[in-house]
This record gives sequence, C-alpha cells and structure tokens, in this order.
Amino acid sequence: MSAIAARYLRTTGEPANIALVNLGTFLGAVCFFVGAALLPVESAQRAAPD
Repeated sequence: MSAIAARYLRTTGEPANIALVNLGTFLGAVCFFVGAALLPVESAQRAAPD
C-alpha cells in the first residue's frame, strides 16, 4: 500500500525515487517477516505451564 502511494510525488505527478520506494517496501516486508517469526515463540511461551 505504501509503495503504491509513494510511487508518484503529489506536487508534480512525477515518478518518485524508485530505489527509495523499493527500499521502503523491502523494510516493511522485513518487519512483517520478523513479526511472523516471533509469533510462534510468543505463543509457545503463553502455552507453557507456569
């Protein structure tokens, strides 16, 4: 969603810096991946008896 919104500059309508747009999309994907990797760990900790 953010990559689509950042594709064009609102003031001029010119294409934005594609490398910067791709970097933002990649960093967002990395954050989602880290969150997905940590989710089973948190679930296992909650399921463990105290």
